Amino acid sequence: MIFRATFRHSYNEGTVNEVCQKLTERLNKHIKELKGKDFHPLRYKLNEVKRTESKDMAGYFVLLKE
Repeated sequence: MIFRATFRHSYNEGTVNEVCQKLTERLNKHIKELKGKDFHPLRYKLNEVKRTESKDMAGYFVLLKE
């Protein structure tokens, strides 16, 4: 799965990593509820961070199966 997160105000790599981590944790929680014992946690890999045309920061990250 590939996600795009947009940051409208300040940007730093720590913020992007924090957002990616929280989204991954929430997705893992929901997937675990759906799959039960067959659950395999996901982890994220930050793929790219760049400025958009509107000067916002966009972070693209990929969720990977562990």
